[in-house]
Amino acid sequence: HYYKVLYPTRVKMRAATVKALMAISADEAGLTDGPDHRFGWGLINARKGAEILRDSKPAIDNSKVIEETLSNGSVYEIQVKTDGTTVLRAALAWTDPAGNTVAADNSITPVLVNDLDLRIIRPNGDEALPWALTKDVTLLATRKDNDVDPIEVVEYKGAATQLAGAGTYTIRVTHKGTLTNGSQKFSLIVSGVGETVSVKEQQFDNLVVYPNPVNDIVTLKADLASIVGANTQIFDMSGKQVYENNDLF
Repeated sequence: HYYKVLYPTRVKMRAATVKALMAISADEAGLTDGPDHRFGWGLINARKGAEILRDSKPAIDNSKVIEETLSNGSVYEIQVKTDGTTVLRAALAWTDPAGNTVAADNSITPVLVNDLDLRIIRPNGDEALPWALTKDVTLLATRKDNDVDPIEVVEYKGAATQLAGAGTYTIRVTHKGTLTNGSQKFSLIVSGVGETVSVKEQQFDNLVVYPNPVNDIVTLKADLASIVGANTQIFDMSGKQVYENNDLF
């Protein structure tokens, strides 16, 4: 409901967005950092989740709530700045296509159909890896490549300060192998940022503009989730800009 209040022109949140939001905002409930087999990602903190949604508004811009599609063989990246006062966290979730049933007991063979990967690249180039449960009886969580879950959470904080040092970080989404159906919708949530530096891949889904040229009324259509916040500019036949609006969508 709060998401619809903040973004009245968007469609409803994807199920994957809800999962990513709950995971990134959960309060730790286990004995150590990260997920565990007793508490999952922890205890839901609805207030913190609502604050992340609120802070994703362009006027605040301290978090990101992104719903995108990763094409086969592509990489999605955004760069963000931190001021050294928070922990930098990112959560990636997606609804994986249906796979085949595994009949074996206690199988540790991954069964993801589309295996997406999330990384935080530090200013020095080092990668921060996602949390993943070990495939042994201890079920402890470590930071390593996760090839079994359709949700990944990466957090970076310095060992001494327990905060992410000030600087520019890259949030990167990639995939292994070949994506079934040629693409995979995903949800990405980032918290603890100062500002977005750049988005290296951006597309407007099902964008249609007509008529062109236009005399009085121009119609713009697109999937609202992808066009929200877009800057709209209109030019006359001589190339002169006659209109601009950052808040149209």
